[in-house]
Amino acid sequence: MDTPRLYQELGALIRRRRRTLEYTQADLAARLGISRGAVANIESGRQNMLLHQLYRIADALELEVHELLPPNIKDQASPTGLPMPEGLTAEQEAQLARVITGQAPMRTSPTKEQKK
Repeated sequence: MDTPRLYQELGALIRRRRRTLEYTQADLAARLGISRGAVANIESGRQNMLLHQLYRIADALELEVHELLPPNIKDQASPTGLPMPEGLTAEQEAQLARVITGQAPMRTSPTKEQKK
């Protein structure tokens, strides 16, 4: 899982819902009992939060907690950090990751002795 991306997407969902309700960051902060700066940090993905805080935010935004969860935050990136093509099996993803990271053996042309 790409944790920074998770918090960025969660923050974007919170910001969209806050704006839909026509709350300012200060309004939401007052409902949560936190500072406006903390709301700004949450919305930008710079601040991690605990599970109970997520529930409080959902309640303040008149949502069920699952409605705040970004859809399928799956780290589609390999260990290389590069996105993988859609539709690969787990084995194919692992093979591609090994090739990209240089962990896969390189194929070489057979030597003259190997050809004999």
